[in-house]
Amino acid sequence: MTSKYVCASLIGLVMLTANCGKLEELEDARQFADLAIDANRVRTRVLGDPVLGREGLRGTVWDDVPTSGSATFLGTVVVAAVSADNPDAGFALVGRSDVTVDFGPGEDNITGTMDQFQSSKIGEGILDVSGQLQLENGVVGNLAPNQFAVDYSGDVTVEGKTYAMSGDMLGRFLGTRTEPEAGQSTIRALSAVDINGNVESGGERLVGRLNLIAEN
Repeated sequence: MTSKYVCASLIGLVMLTANCGKLEELEDARQFADLAIDANRVRTRVLGDPVLGREGLRGTVWDDVPTSGSATFLGTVVVAAVSADNPDAGFALVGRSDVTVDFGPGEDNITGTMDQFQSSKIGEGILDVSGQLQLENGVVGNLAPNQFAVDYSGDVTVEGKTYAMSGDMLGRFLGTRTEPEAGQSTIRALSAVDINGNVESGGERLVGRLNLIAEN
């Protein structure tokens, strides 16, 4: 079913901007457009785009995944909540992601945040959105050296309605730098998803879907 919520749709953004009459609305639309365009660029660089003939990054070579030190990955995230019974329920947001990976031994090797969320809805324009999701309890090499798992939890508020979200994401390290410069990791990027997250608001239960992409 198709939700009325629109996230990161460039066509919708153009229409929205054209219909904004106030400077504040125009600024909100510009910020949303910048974030949506940035998210699309990050996705294309990391995962590729068959329409543009762009190939995505391959999984990081196993032997090149670090076993010590740490790296920071910055990017974007799409966060959605959907209902099989009500296509009008839920939301779709685009935001920023900030992930730190500790490649040393031990637990809780992946931490970070997902925040600065924005969204729009057909007929309503830019929505009032706030909140933050925390990444924690990350494990590097859970299934293979270039794979990982990480939990997330937190609240997001959309138009005054707060949703508690939690779940676990499975991800993969992507790309391999053979000669990283100072401050760079041998890993170029990472991507993680969850298609069955927990979302609850006042007794209402929805299914969370997240897609995080970040670059070093």
